[in-house]
Amino acid sequence: MNLRTRVCIALAATMVLLMVGIYQVSSALLSRSFAQLERVRTERNVARAYRGFQQMIGDLHQKAVDWALWDDTYRFLADRNEAYVQANLAEQVLRDMKVDIILFLNTSGQQFYHARVKRLPDFPAPDPEILRALVAPLRHRVLNPGRQSGFQGFVMLQGNPMMISMRPVLPTKDVRPHRGWIIFGKYFDHGALAALSERTCLDIHALHMDGDPPISPEDTQAIVRITSENPYPLRAAGHQTIHGYVRCEDLFGQPALVLKTVEPREIYWQGQRSIRTLMGFLLLACVTFCAVILWGLERLILRRLTSLSAQTDQISQEGTAQQRIELPGSDELAGLAHSINGMLAAISERNAALEHALEGIARVDAQGHYTCVNTAFAAVFGYRSEEMIGTAWCQYLYPKDLEQDQEALHHAYQRMLQEGKAEVEIRGYRRSYQRFHAQLMLVAVRDRLGQYAGHYQFLKDITERKRLESQIAHQALHDALTGLPNRRLLMDRMQHAIQRMRRSQHAVAVLFIDLDNFKVVNDSMGHEAGDALLVAVTDRLQFCVRETDTLARLGGDEFVLLLEDLTHVSQACGIAERIITALSGPVHVGEHEVYVTASIGVAYSDDATTTPETLLRNADTAMYQAKARGRSGYTLFEPSMNARAIARMELEMGLRQALERDELRVVYQPIHDLRTGQLRGAEALVRWQHPERGLISPGEFLPVAEETGLIAAISYRVLEQACRQWQQWYHEHPVLAHLELSVNLCGKQLQDPRLVEQVTEILRRTGMPAERLCLEITEDELQLDPERAVARLQQIRDLGVHLAIDDFGTGYSSIGRLNQLPVHHLKIDRSFIRRLGQAEDAMTTVDAIIMLAHAMEVAVTAEGVETPDQCLELQRLSCDAAQGYLFAAPLSAEQFTQYLRQSAYFPLPAEQLPDTLPQAA
Repeated sequence: MNLRTRVCIALAATMVLLMVGIYQVSSALLSRSFAQLERVRTERNVARAYRGFQQMIGDLHQKAVDWALWDDTYRFLADRNEAYVQANLAEQVLRDMKVDIILFLNTSGQQFYHARVKRLPDFPAPDPEILRALVAPLRHRVLNPGRQSGFQGFVMLQGNPMMISMRPVLPTKDVRPHRGWIIFGKYFDHGALAALSERTCLDIHALHMDGDPPISPEDTQAIVRITSENPYPLRAAGHQTIHGYVRCEDLFGQPALVLKTVEPREIYWQGQRSIRTLMGFLLLACVTFCAVILWGLERLILRRLTSLSAQTDQISQEGTAQQRIELPGSDELAGLAHSINGMLAAISERNAALEHALEGIARVDAQGHYTCVNTAFAAVFGYRSEEMIGTAWCQYLYPKDLEQDQEALHHAYQRMLQEGKAEVEIRGYRRSYQRFHAQLMLVAVRDRLGQYAGHYQFLKDITERKRLESQIAHQALHDALTGLPNRRLLMDRMQHAIQRMRRSQHAVAVLFIDLDNFKVVNDSMGHEAGDALLVAVTDRLQFCVRETDTLARLGGDEFVLLLEDLTHVSQACGIAERIITALSGPVHVGEHEVYVTASIGVAYSDDATTTPETLLRNADTAMYQAKARGRSGYTLFEPSMNARAIARMELEMGLRQALERDELRVVYQPIHDLRTGQLRGAEALVRWQHPERGLISPGEFLPVAEETGLIAAISYRVLEQACRQWQQWYHEHPVLAHLELSVNLCGKQLQDPRLVEQVTEILRRTGMPAERLCLEITEDELQLDPERAVARLQQIRDLGVHLAIDDFGTGYSSIGRLNQLPVHHLKIDRSFIRRLGQAEDAMTTVDAIIMLAHAMEVAVTAEGVETPDQCLELQRLSCDAAQGYLFAAPLSAEQFTQYLRQSAYFPLPAEQLPDTLPQAA
């Protein structure tokens, strides 16, 4: 049965049912509609009555506003003049205004004046005091009375409704405070009710809620139905009239008055007559409608639906979205045709968008052949879209990786069938045989029966991402500056090298390479120069190694070389020598020419049980031994070195504890004037009194303190302790005020930006005179940062502290640089003094140093004087002072005190002098 037949049958059945039921239904529906119309009209009239009542109150309120903003009223509340009373508050004036009372209140709410009249015979004259008491609570609601302030409404006064308006009295224009309140009151009597009925053209009755006069039971039932949802309840009084009610609330929000309207039921009777007339016309209309609707449906709908269906079937059979449906008109069917054309256009646009999408999209049938391929998808493989259609998609995978990817593809295919989609990474190849990586999303397509009908492929080329991932992985395992493997990759390769050693029976070796004095280059020339030097050193190291070797950088100036497939330790030593030779030549860093050397530790092992950590630690230990032996060389690891390394570590730990436990002791070596032989001062030296090992030589623990950075803390500790001791000697023997105390400064202190502040604070705490203190610094420490060192030394000299260069002649500077340094003393190294009288060059050197120093007004002190001949020779060369075992060894504070008692400054009786001098501490 086609659509036309079904529509005709349905329409005929509908018309029959309509004609049968229309008479029964229409009567009830129309009656209800007319009743509703009657209700709406009555509710509007009730609302109009209520608005008329409010307008009457508004009229009274407007009079009150005019009086409240009248300057005469404002003055009346100030002076209570009789002229105002005679002119405005006379009884006739109130009758003309139809006002029953005018009441004036002052700002405190007390009655100021009132005027009233018994205008109505049935209503008593209003009592002003009762009215004042009623409105008193309202006045307190307005905290700051203004021109817009006030109240209007009605109250029940003496059992009768009275419309009132209360306003603050203000001047007309100026902004001045109010002087009180004015209240207009008017009874809502029968005359007012008649005026309201006349104004609204309605029959209005007023019902008092207090029951005086009593309200009928019918009216009471209607009044109780008044709610916020039903403010105007209605009551039909038979078939002739209908009553409407509205409740009026007084100024206190209490229901006090009900307005009732009485209207004839004209609409109801008119509706009944209309229903009877309409029924006749409806019967005729139904018959006519059936004929017309059948003709209209055929012409306007059914025929056009047939055309729409035929054109849609044609487009579906041809399978193209380019055709359009032609259906003239502007009705819903034409709109449907337009919507179908829009859908066809959207499909065409979507196909075009898919074709030009940046992401590769393709359609694969159930047999695994491409049926639709967009340009981006084909471009990934280097083909045109039409070339790939009809080909199997698996043939585009990289042949070498097909077996490796087959399992992953199989799992992805199964997951797609189960879950509807799956994602997998594939490796394919382009037409040019260039390999690429891609991320493939498979989305299943199912037919109407839910059977698998193929799938869509969404392809994204991730070759660049894979390249970046590889690059990041490379950066994670390689040094950023040199490109060499880092510690992580080195340890991995060492582990594999040891595993290969177990199979090949060959040995491996690790060379730990540390550049000598690299920090000097970095500090003096800058970090960029240091980086350039590291890159140049890397190039030279790579030139010395084999392709199978691994050269790594651990950080800073530390390199590690891993050697494999060795048969003898000499092979590792040979490569170490080759590296030392390669680094011996100058390196060009910018405009400078730098010489760099290296200390190399060699760890050789053919033990398959060794570990990478052990090999690296052994090579590191051997490297430190190479540095201790003079640097610029290599040292082969021996098991005994571990014991020395452990001993050094224990020494470092003990030294840290020595600072905490105060185990460091200060000793003093006298300095004598060679011209007079008298005591000139003393040099403070540090000693370590170990609780178990006893006295430890400075040559054993000071290098460790230098390497660990503890030397600065030790030096500051020695400086403060020595200054306190000098102060003690001075207080006990004021004659020693001329003695000078010499204390050594280390390189770490010279680099400390707080050096001057620390020295100043120690002088303050100990009370040591600055001019009695001499700080000594070696030549080598001055070379670390000459400009900054000279600046800090000048700041110390400005404090009044004397400065001296210690061990002069052993560093890299020359005496010609003395005029650039703010020093007072120069101490010739003991290596020159020891050779006096034995080597002519030593005599010449010492003589030249003394002459040039004196020419620059710098005093000279000789260190390490041990024989009288050396002392005489120094006196002959005009040396200023000397110290050494000839005079006394370094003495403890107690021993030095005893030494002072034997000097010329303490002329004690001979029997009080000790028999022997104190021994060295």
